[in-house]
Amino acid sequence: MKTSSERKPRLPQRSHAQKEDLPRFRLTERDQDIIQVSYDYIALTTDQVGDLLFPPTAKRTKTGTSSRCLNRLKLLFQYRFLQRYELPHLLSTGRRPFVYQVDKGGLEHLALTHDCELSDLQASEELSPLFLEHLLASNKVRITIVQAAAQYKFTIEQWLNERTLKQVQNKDTVVLTSVTGKKQHAAVVPDGYFHLNTGEHHYHQFLEIDLAHVTGSSKFWTTRTWARKVAAYIEYYRSGKYHARYHTKSMRILTVTTGQTRLTNLKAITEQVGGRARFWFTTFERIRTSDVLMDPIWAVAGSEDLRSLTW
Repeated sequence: MKTSSERKPRLPQRSHAQKEDLPRFRLTERDQDIIQVSYDYIALTTDQVGDLLFPPTAKRTKTGTSSRCLNRLKLLFQYRFLQRYELPHLLSTGRRPFVYQVDKGGLEHLALTHDCELSDLQASEELSPLFLEHLLASNKVRITIVQAAAQYKFTIEQWLNERTLKQVQNKDTVVLTSVTGKKQHAAVVPDGYFHLNTGEHHYHQFLEIDLAHVTGSSKFWTTRTWARKVAAYIEYYRSGKYHARYHTKSMRILTVTTGQTRLTNLKAITEQVGGRARFWFTTFERIRTSDVLMDPIWAVAGSEDLRSLTW
């Protein structure tokens, strides 16, 4: 039996340990899943990894996260499959969860398992606090939808994240025309796109995450506002470019926002611009407390009724 002096030292939380201090490690199937989702979602918190890959029956820590999840994330960080950092926090709020992104070792593993070149994969980049807040909110909604789809045995045929859409959608520009006849090119770059197959219906949906950082409307039509975004979506569909890329005439834009007041404002602006039944709205609170696919929690432009996403 090892004495205390012979035991491996405790692993540091925010830096890598010396190689000789690392415990034995074998990459498990679930470790590989963690690496994959960390790449697919760009960045995930500890809790989000737990929600995706560790069932609720697993042993939990005081924070509610699986202790097994915490241990595997720690080892994947120490062996440089993942990189991690702590979310900015105030002293009054205490420590916040770690955020994980794929590190070089994780990219090398993905290149090997997917039989592609390392250069084919997108390396993790340093994310600004504002973008990271937006991304994690988007991932929270995505995870909720993924879990709901699994519960009903629906299939998500495809999910494109913001990183992929920026590479693709920026090539699909539309021309917006002001009331005075001035023209300007604009690209539609959603926060996500997914194709949901229920077995009876196919739903093709863009996802917009609104944290109330975008101005609703402006008298200066070239300003990036919600009204301009809606106009770009309408023109994207009308131009035929949406159909050419996604090979369907079905299109909905799902917007999740901060609260009812903001939702009412965005919905009214959407209707003023000419947006109707393709534009759906709900709040983060409704997403958190309801069934995102089955419950009538979505307000639709041009209607006063609340509807469910699937039928």
